[in-house]
Amino acid sequence: MEGTHIGLNDYFTRTQKMNPNLMILTAAVQSGKTTAIQTRIKTENKPISGILTPDIDGKRMLKNLETGVIYPFQIPEAANENAIRIGRFIFSQETFKRGQEILIELCREMDTLIIIDEIGKLELRGEGFEPALTRFVQYHQSSQTPVLLVVRDYLLEVVIETYGLAGVSIVSLLNNPEWKFPSKP
Repeated sequence: MEGTHIGLNDYFTRTQKMNPNLMILTAAVQSGKTTAIQTRIKTENKPISGILTPDIDGKRMLKNLETGVIYPFQIPEAANENAIRIGRFIFSQETFKRGQEILIELCREMDTLIIIDEIGKLELRGEGFEPALTRFVQYHQSSQTPVLLVVRDYLLEVVIETYGLAGVSIVSLLNNPEWKFPSKP
């Protein structure tokens, strides 16, 4: 993303009571959300868990941030017998199941930052990482574990409404490189 500056331009906290350890990172499609997280992870000196969905060699993957294991996520059309289609992309149902298992394992107090990349159209339809994602969010609304949820900008309002996240801190990636991961108080 040559010439693009990724950072904090719009940071606000809504006034309703919400766990200060929860944060949403938002920006447009293909704007560098996952890349910004990967860059920030390299500079952090603390344990990080969760899931990240980087593009590797032009294909979307699912990475378990705790173990470093990478699972093939985006699959070719020919292998679509056990797949979920979203737009022009086909994703492995098995990898979604692996992501759900990771989310369920993370439903506990932890001395780590948890990153969930990302909540999207499939989850809003009850597919993808659901129902594990709902369980994860509900658990962490009252936990002390810092959590970063990644959401596309055009889905932000519906994600907040669907998952009961009114009052969560929202970071929009635009022009300021000073954004930070959420942390324990």
